[in-house]
Amino acid sequence: MLRFPSADSAYRRIRAMVWRKDVFKSIYVRIFFVICVAVLPSFAVLCLYVYEQRGYLTEYSTENAERFVQLAAHDEACFLTTTGKSLKPSSKFPLFLGAICPNSHN
Repeated sequence: MLRFPSADSAYRRIRAMVWRKDVFKSIYVRIFFVICVAVLPSFAVLCLYVYEQRGYLTEYSTENAERFVQLAAHDEACFLTTTGKSLKPSSKFPLFLGAICPNSHN
């Protein structure tokens, strides 16, 4: 009759294989751990750098957008002022004074 090992003994054998002391004697395992120890802090610093840069770039783009809106508003104000100044003398023409609209000179 074929006997299967119990689940408890299989678990103990797997656990013993995983936690063996000679696992750490392998050069590949040691290299893997060294790489992990070197990469994890580098990855943490990279994440911190990206987070800081994101904040800086958000602030910078907000300032640029505000500057652009102020520039556009200033240009529009200059355009309206110049248009008003250039149309003011033409409002004195007789054509505008009463021929088209009787109240245009007010």
